[in-house]
Amino acid sequence: MHNSSISYSLSNCIGNLSSLTHLDLFDNQIYGKVPPLLPNVTILDLSNNKISGPILKTIAHMIPFVKFLSLSNNSLNGSIPGSLCKMQNLFRLDLAFNTLSGTIPSSMGHLQKQLGTLHLNNNNFHGEFPSALQNHTRLSILDLGENALSGEIPSWIGKDLAALQILSLRSNRFNGTIPPKVCDMANLHILNVSQNNLSGTIPTCFRNLSGMVFNQRARETVVGSVSFGRDKITQRTYPTILVSA
Repeated sequence: MHNSSISYSLSNCIGNLSSLTHLDLFDNQIYGKVPPLLPNVTILDLSNNKISGPILKTIAHMIPFVKFLSLSNNSLNGSIPGSLCKMQNLFRLDLAFNTLSGTIPSSMGHLQKQLGTLHLNNNNFHGEFPSALQNHTRLSILDLGENALSGEIPSWIGKDLAALQILSLRSNRFNGTIPPKVCDMANLHILNVSQNNLSGTIPTCFRNLSGMVFNQRARETVVGSVSFGRDKITQRTYPTILVSA
């Protein structure tokens, strides 16, 4: 029922559909508290609606088996409840484009065995790069852009997040240099660290990021890019994989 111009309270819209396993209400006018009680749902997309208020602390009990959860582009506020991180089946979490705040909870580390995609961009999170993301060996997409995160990009990122294909840290307050360990992420296709307070030089090992290589023989387009924006970074000459914002 996505893009159906539905304008109802979330509780009235869903009713008592306790046997429901998939629910897509993307791009409507749904309002109310989140999440509703859906004990068997595995896919829940409520993005692009008018849902407001905090994420309920009982979320893990209300949607215990969810694998795909998208609440992006609403008006959610408050912090991420620690109970959200108890959902042991969660593979994709998208909370982007809300007004969530606070720090990214340490309990996020409980999702390290299964979380593959995490979108927390365009919120008001602060604090340092979340150490709770260490050892998330299955994480392939991480977007923390457009927040107020600060401090240095940790050196463990290359080893502990080696499966990353997309990493976006744009428009935060990160400082220091780009750790050379980033080059250990052999699967990395897109790196965006623009609009921060980074300094120094681009690590020479960036030329070895094979996931970003432009294949002229196969006439492929550029499948990877690195964006540095206006950070105070001295750029060297590299292959066409390096694209500044």
